[in-house]
Amino acid sequence: NRNPNGTTTRNYHAEDVIDFAWSIYPRFQVQEDRWQDVQIRLLISPEHAYLGPRYLHALKFALEYLNKHVAKYPYPSITVVDPPFHGLRSGLMEYPTLITVGTFYGMPSGIRTMESLVVHEFVHQYFMGIVASNEKEEAWLDEGFVTYFEDRIIDAAYGPDKSVVDIFGYGFNNRELTRTEYSTMANPREGITARPGWHFSERNFKPLIYSKPATTLRTVHALIGEEKMDLLLQTYFERWKFKHPKGADFKAVLQERLYADFDSAFAQNVYQLFETSIEKAMVLDYAVIDILNETLPASQGVFGPNTAAFTYEAGTGTGKKRSTIVLQRLGEWVNPVEVLVTFADGTSELYTWDGKEGSHRIVILDKPDVIAAQIDPLHKIGLDMDFNNNSYTLKPNSVPLWKYAAKATFWIQNLLHSLSFLM
Repeated sequence: NRNPNGTTTRNYHAEDVIDFAWSIYPRFQVQEDRWQDVQIRLLISPEHAYLGPRYLHALKFALEYLNKHVAKYPYPSITVVDPPFHGLRSGLMEYPTLITVGTFYGMPSGIRTMESLVVHEFVHQYFMGIVASNEKEEAWLDEGFVTYFEDRIIDAAYGPDKSVVDIFGYGFNNRELTRTEYSTMANPREGITARPGWHFSERNFKPLIYSKPATTLRTVHALIGEEKMDLLLQTYFERWKFKHPKGADFKAVLQERLYADFDSAFAQNVYQLFETSIEKAMVLDYAVIDILNETLPASQGVFGPNTAAFTYEAGTGTGKKRSTIVLQRLGEWVNPVEVLVTFADGTSELYTWDGKEGSHRIVILDKPDVIAAQIDPLHKIGLDMDFNNNSYTLKPNSVPLWKYAAKATFWIQNLLHSLSFLM
């Protein structure tokens, strides 16, 4: 509406929102797109305009992914604001139907941080926007869920191996980045995740609020499978959309679905793992310490259950083979683990350990020599602080080392070749 004093009054109406925001910048360029019946508007700085299609592609993929795995986006529009460099402090925020992102001019196509940012902020439409938990009192309840889905979406959109970085022959995925932020914490016992946001420091808020709960959810995902994980999250979403759940409400849904879909022992283990991760400041770390292969002395003496069945063995010849795998629990967090044992003839067997003792030995008789052992071979337990000590081998594979050395040599050679033209 035009006012007598020359100003304009604009009226906006939105249903089922907990917040709102608006943005003004005279140099914004508008790029528009659609996903089904959702209108997409990208307000982007002129110097970033050529990057607009990257934002739009990632956003539409996120809309499709969440529609399939959680629920349909309920609003008629979504606005993405990409501020100029001098306005970056307004970036990386979420509001119902509007998110702010950020990038830099010249962002290489193989570095997809801008895509991960737009996906992260969009997922907040679901967790904190629609499922309106308190982002100050229980920050993990939205940031952990959002980071977990950011990892899933980016890895699905750009490939599971090099989704966030794919440059010069090197790469890693979004989930690896999240887990690395968690596993490289300076002090993982510094505090628990389930506490108000104002109790965190600048040093630990990112790994404890974002990365640890996301890695926890990913661990639950790996243990129960994607189908059951989606059902769990869909149940939580449908039950608490447009309401204000607390952490206890999600844990109630988690417990309900686990006991409905799995046997009680497995359900209890998974639930306890989740609760320990969120409610306690413990370290989960299991390691393979050693592998010993030996031939025992030949049996010597009298053997048998009674005098009528006694046999005498003289101690000559070759005795039985015995292999011993030495395992240790290096943290105070107890969790069952699987151990994959590989033999010299190429066969393998899977063993289980309840993880309770500080040290444990797997003893194997009369089989080929053990050449390798790996705890959690499928990397289901992402909460294990150190994957490097999860495996031990007597025959290291040097191929990966040569692979990365060749890549490094190639790029150094090209760099020196380019520099030679300047001399």
